[in-house]
Amino acid sequence: MRGFKHFLSEPLRTPDLMLRGIGYHEPMRAGLVHRPTGTGDVLVMLLHSPAIISCEVSSDIHPAGCAMVWSNDRGHYYGNPSRSWLHTWVHCDGPAVQRAIRESSLPMNQPTLLSNPTAVEQGVLALHEELSGHPTPDETILRNTLETMLRQIARGMRPAEKQAGPPAALLAVRKHMATHCEQPMTLEDLAALADLSASHFAALFRKHFRMPPIEFVIRHRMMRAEYLLADEHRRIAAIAQEVGYEDPLHFSKMFRKHAGCSPQAYRRSRGKEPATDEHGCGRRNTDLH
Repeated sequence: MRGFKHFLSEPLRTPDLMLRGIGYHEPMRAGLVHRPTGTGDVLVMLLHSPAIISCEVSSDIHPAGCAMVWSNDRGHYYGNPSRSWLHTWVHCDGPAVQRAIRESSLPMNQPTLLSNPTAVEQGVLALHEELSGHPTPDETILRNTLETMLRQIARGMRPAEKQAGPPAALLAVRKHMATHCEQPMTLEDLAALADLSASHFAALFRKHFRMPPIEFVIRHRMMRAEYLLADEHRRIAAIAQEVGYEDPLHFSKMFRKHAGCSPQAYRRSRGKEPATDEHGCGRRNTDLH
C-alpha cells in the first residue's frame, strides 16, 4: 500500500477517546518539524527512514524501526534536514489512551528501536480501514485498536534481556505450524526451519509452549476440523483431507482423542450447552498457551 495521511475534518471525540489523524509510510521532504509546545495530544511515531526524533532540538539521527510516543504535554522535534524520509504516525488522546499507556508502562518521550515495528503499521492500517471503510466508524473498534497498538509498542520497547518470551525463530516456526497445519510435517523439518537440531527444537518448543510440537499441529488440525464440521454439507472424509489426513479412520481416531467423541457425534451435538452430551462428546482442554 502506498503511503497516506488521514486527518479528520473534525477530531473524533468520545468520552473515552480522541483521534485527530493518522499517517502510514507518509513521505516527507528534507526538513525538520519543530513544535515547542506539541499539539496537546499524544503523538505516536514510527520511523521508516533515518531521522531525528526528540522532544527538543537535537542532532541525533535515529535509525528506521525507531519509535517514540510523545506525551500530550511535550514538544515535538523530528525530521531529517538533509534527505527525504518516511514515517507512520497517530495523533490521539483521551482516558482510553492514557489508561493503555499507564497499564502497559509504555516508555514515553524517549526514542527506542522497536523489536516489533509491524505492530504500529498494522494498527494504523486497521484504524484507516475502520475510518474510511464504513459510513460510521465503530468507536469501540477504534478504541480497542489503539489500546492494542499501544500495548504492542510497550512490549516492543522493553529491552530484549527482560523479555522472557520465546526466541523469534521459534515463534516464526510456530506461526508456520499453525497456518500450514494441514501439510505433512516432521520434527526434523520443523527443526530445520528454526536452524536447530530436532532434539533441541523439541525441548525449546515444550519449554515455551508447554506441549510437544506435533501435539501443537494436531490441536490446530482438530480445531480446524471442528470449524469445518459445522457445515453439514461437507463430507467427513473431505474434511479429513482438508486438515491433513488421507485416511478418514485415522482422522476419526485423532478427533475422538481431541474432542472425546467421533466427528459424527460432534456434528450432531453442536449447539448443546452441557460440557458432555448424550453422545458422550465432552470437550477437552485445547488451550494453546
